[in-house]
Amino acid sequence: ATAATAATTATARVRERGLMEHDKGTASKPTTGRTVRTTPTPHPNASHPSTLCVWDGPHKNTYLHDCPATGCREFDTLAEARAACEATVDCNGLTVEGAGRPQLRKGSRLIAHAGEESYTMLNNLICRSFPIDTDWYQRGVGGYQGIARTDPLATWAYQGWALGVAGWDPPTPQGLSQFRGFITAAPPGKFLLIDMSSNGNGQWRQWQGTWDTPYIWTSLHTFGGADSLKGNLTRANRIPFDAMPPSTTHAAAVPSFSTARNTTSNGSSTTRAASYGVVGSGFTPEGLDQNPAYYELIQGAPWRSGPVDNVTDWAVTRAHQRYRLQAYNDDVAQAWALLVASSYSEDLSVSDQTGVGKFPGTDLSHWLHDLATPTPRLCDTWHAWGRLLRAGGQFMATADKAATATASPPSLSSSSSSS
Repeated sequence: ATAATAATTATARVRERGLMEHDKGTASKPTTGRTVRTTPTPHPNASHPSTLCVWDGPHKNTYLHDCPATGCREFDTLAEARAACEATVDCNGLTVEGAGRPQLRKGSRLIAHAGEESYTMLNNLICRSFPIDTDWYQRGVGGYQGIARTDPLATWAYQGWALGVAGWDPPTPQGLSQFRGFITAAPPGKFLLIDMSSNGNGQWRQWQGTWDTPYIWTSLHTFGGADSLKGNLTRANRIPFDAMPPSTTHAAAVPSFSTARNTTSNGSSTTRAASYGVVGSGFTPEGLDQNPAYYELIQGAPWRSGPVDNVTDWAVTRAHQRYRLQAYNDDVAQAWALLVASSYSEDLSVSDQTGVGKFPGTDLSHWLHDLATPTPRLCDTWHAWGRLLRAGGQFMATADKAATATASPPSLSSSSSSS
């Protein structure tokens, strides 16, 4: 259901950019019976990267937990240990126990412990070559073949939320090898990832541009139809324009979507260079009946050449259009300026932690420690509501006056009464 909600707009733009037609001639076709033959793409990381691994340390009185699959091997020098770690898929750092020799370690989180010191690799995902995980590759082949049996031209759309379920979040070199098994199991351009970070910040940021597959950048935003007043408009405004290209080591493996058609506010068309990897934007919430301004900002991105210049001005203009106001209304403008600075400046979680509808509050997101005094941000939301109520009263009074004037019968003239 979540995948079905994933950005109708984004799907249309993906089709427009040619994703569904990319490499149509090489798409897998059914042969006899139920068998489908697929030609895996070449491993995008076959050659050794030109990016050097960056190390950080020593971190005194710390250690890294767990050993790589090949064990916590020891080496005589730091240089030897670093070289071995860089050549080991699931090695992320080194730990020296007391006066001992440096050992390979799998963990990347520093843990306090007296008498030891550790070294961590800062760019472990982009400075090394990783083999395809054969088990995950076979799983990917099975998954794609199941789709291609029904439609040989289909694209496999993979929910990014599953990256965490699979244990790949936060990403590790081993997780990247496994994930690439999925990517390379489908023909070029036939695997589409749906980036589903809970607040729209982008899962791709954690992966440092190493996906090497087309993806739609979305915001998950809410679980279970939660109707809290929230959504960081400033962050949403950067989707998808902040997307980084994959590392140059693997960029050749990414299908080329060099241009995208955009329509400006006056109806004219422009051509915008598309970032490597990102091919669309949208949202994937569990329920849409809340925060329409947040979704409208994201939905309009494919038709803009960049982020809106001023989010507050955009929100105020949108409010006047939505309320069908023919003239500027200060209460509406001030209300939405307050909302942009308060409720629409935060994401919090996918549940309702906004403090709106929770009086007295039970969390510290919008209440002081006494759980009775609202924060300045919640007060801004409160004052915005007051402004909207006042504006609503004005509109109702104007509407009632107009209705009364329309319903009043015409008065008889003196000439008609005398006759």
